[in-house]
Amino acid sequence: MKAADNAIGGIQQAIDAIARNQTRGRSWAELIPNRRDVLDFQAQARAGNVTKVHAKVELDMQGQPVGEIVTARW
Repeated sequence: MKAADNAIGGIQQAIDAIARNQTRGRSWAELIPNRRDVLDFQAQARAGNVTKVHAKVELDMQGQPVGEIVTARW
């Protein structure tokens, strides 16, 4: 839940930054289209319907996310 809360906050910051012609980081801006999925995850987690979370992230040599951000429903 904390990660989802952080994601929603980061996405909102990216939306606000874009509105001001600023940037808030590539990964948050790229997650904007997935905002609804994150909100859905939060609702399902609060309802007790989430038992596992599996994530795959590719990092560059500096530890920054690289590649495409993908969400999938199981």
